[in-house]
Amino acid sequence: MSLRPKRIDFDATAGAFLKLVEQLYAESSRALSETEPETTSQTQPKTQTHIQIQTLPTTSAFMDPFQQVYDLCTAYPRPFDARLFDAVAAFLVATAVRAKKRILSQNDIVPTYSREWAAFRTASTYLDIICEYLNKITAKQRPPAHSTPTSSVSTSIGAARRFGAVSKSANSLSTPGTRVFERQKIASLAFLIWKECVLVSIKTNSGNKLMNQIFDYVAQDRNGTPAVESSVVVNAVESFAHTFLLFAVEVNEFAPQQLQYYIQEFEISYLENAKLVYLLMSRIPNGIFPLLETIQSHIISLGKGVVNRLRPGAQKDPREFIQAIIDLHFKYNEICIKYFSNDAAFNASLDKAFRSIVNESYESAAQNFPELLSRFCDGMLKKSTKSISTDAELEEKINRVIILFNYLNEKDVFQKFYSRMLAKRLIYGLSASDDLEMNLIAGLKRVCGFEYTQKLQRMFTDITLSEEYNRLFHASIQRNNVNLGVDFSIFVLTAGSWPLTGSGLEFHLPDELEKSVSKYTEFYMGKHSGRKLSWMYHLSKADVRLTYLDKKYELNMSLHQLGILLLFNKAEKLSVNYIATQVKVSTDDVKRVLKGLLDMEILLVGTGAALVGSSEILLNFKFSNSKRTKLKVNAVAQSESATQESESARTAVDEDRKLFLQATIVRILKSRRTIGHNQLVQEVIDQAKARFLPSVPVIKKGIEQLIEKGYMERSKERKDQYVYVA
Repeated sequence: MSLRPKRIDFDATAGAFLKLVEQLYAESSRALSETEPETTSQTQPKTQTHIQIQTLPTTSAFMDPFQQVYDLCTAYPRPFDARLFDAVAAFLVATAVRAKKRILSQNDIVPTYSREWAAFRTASTYLDIICEYLNKITAKQRPPAHSTPTSSVSTSIGAARRFGAVSKSANSLSTPGTRVFERQKIASLAFLIWKECVLVSIKTNSGNKLMNQIFDYVAQDRNGTPAVESSVVVNAVESFAHTFLLFAVEVNEFAPQQLQYYIQEFEISYLENAKLVYLLMSRIPNGIFPLLETIQSHIISLGKGVVNRLRPGAQKDPREFIQAIIDLHFKYNEICIKYFSNDAAFNASLDKAFRSIVNESYESAAQNFPELLSRFCDGMLKKSTKSISTDAELEEKINRVIILFNYLNEKDVFQKFYSRMLAKRLIYGLSASDDLEMNLIAGLKRVCGFEYTQKLQRMFTDITLSEEYNRLFHASIQRNNVNLGVDFSIFVLTAGSWPLTGSGLEFHLPDELEKSVSKYTEFYMGKHSGRKLSWMYHLSKADVRLTYLDKKYELNMSLHQLGILLLFNKAEKLSVNYIATQVKVSTDDVKRVLKGLLDMEILLVGTGAALVGSSEILLNFKFSNSKRTKLKVNAVAQSESATQESESARTAVDEDRKLFLQATIVRILKSRRTIGHNQLVQEVIDQAKARFLPSVPVIKKGIEQLIEKGYMERSKERKDQYVYVA
């Protein structure tokens, strides 16, 4: 075989090559027609037809077509690879058209179709091997994967040239009536031509006669009276699957710059007949596996597109981002039900795809899915004047949130943020509906069990008990004719169940409130001896009426602000240092508390722009608000930003995980007494995965800490075993 480029007469060389190819296809068809049908198993039908070529060529004749392809592709001075590709395409079109005519000439077209397809497939496989050098040149001439179309027009033209004829107005290289094929591997070209010249043409010209007969055969086979060999039906179905999968391969391998276009076209056109394709491919052993992988990758791609598009703004408002993920899941869940008979394999692929989407890590912890999902729930369950959703719509949304929650690996992170937001809703009366709150908690309980929601349910119990205590307390006050001077209500919250911490801001209770607090403490201790009440003044709110102005105003403010404002009942002007002394708060803290009152101009700074210890604070007798009479005074400025608050919550989660793992290890050892290292690690992972997925190094660190504390020790006989220490 000569590898030196030389001058070539294209017509003569290509003509000789195509004659050999024609003999190959003719011999393939003849050998198949002479082959006796093989006996097939009822449980495992044959999907391949074996063709034996009886006339074997000599070594020289065998090498001729390979040499001819090489000579044409390396011809001097100009290679003929493009003309050779066009000539092969024209030959394949003619061959496929002749096969179609032979198929349509029969009344019972399924056996004929199966035989023609087997012959065409086998011969085309050999032709692809012969044209290997042409395929290599074609691959090199492909545009690079990172290249992008210059305009939407070029994208549509590229798609049309690959999968349909291009008119002269769209591409000057084509002529009227000429079918243009994009350069590709010969095997891909052959199966594409079969699809368009045979499959599509038969469907158009015969009223889908082929598909109808195949379904008739499938029905007869299920009834136990097959009218044709099972291998014939499977062979025909395989041709559909082959051409379908070929389309996916072409898109993924050769057209990355047009991938979005193909995805859209795939969804629009494919879903119309997806159920038929699924039923056909499910007849082939492992036939739906490629389809499962394609759908899973497609969903992940769409989900990451949503993440990249909406994640930057999700930290401020996660509603649009989470709703987009919910809608995406709902869409493909409906597709699985409607088009794929709710097949468990498709549902599993859907679950894998969404686990990948919701558990992706981001640079900012505040952008991770568990926190965003908890904030979405907070906005959904909080009172809002803008909300127009009905209870039924909110219940449906809660059900979809639980589905996404089930995919989370870090369920404990969600719990930490959700419990903090729930606490604020309950304390400040911001919940839209207690029933909706309990529905969400019930959904969390179904997924993670009673222990996960125990504290959340205890929070609701505390609110209910507090309302009962307030009723009994006021009844007791009235019975004893005690005048508190204020309308007073208390929430008594269980310390271990609420995610609340002290503010670190000391505070002297105003005289006006001292009597109420002492009376309630006396009442509560009379019912529960041995308990201790720790007052959390930084979470308290007060409603105050201003009676010194022409118009009566009602202000909502923090208890610290109330303590300062009540001092002005005795004086119209006070210094910052005096206020700090009276409320027993540092000067810097007084400045922070005063800021909300000064911003609303309820109080005024007497002299100087800067607020210092010697500054005098005046009561503003000219205060007015023309719009409202009920006003809310901004609370003390938060020392932590949203990012710092998120990081502090993450730190708390890490500490909780350490304690949880240590408790789990001790519980396992206590029941086993002796256990191997690998078995212990695996059991810890199994018990913790309902809340989070612990890493092996973290588990090992927990084991070492428990050994140091004396809860367990290494076995003296085997170092990889642990013994529980009672």
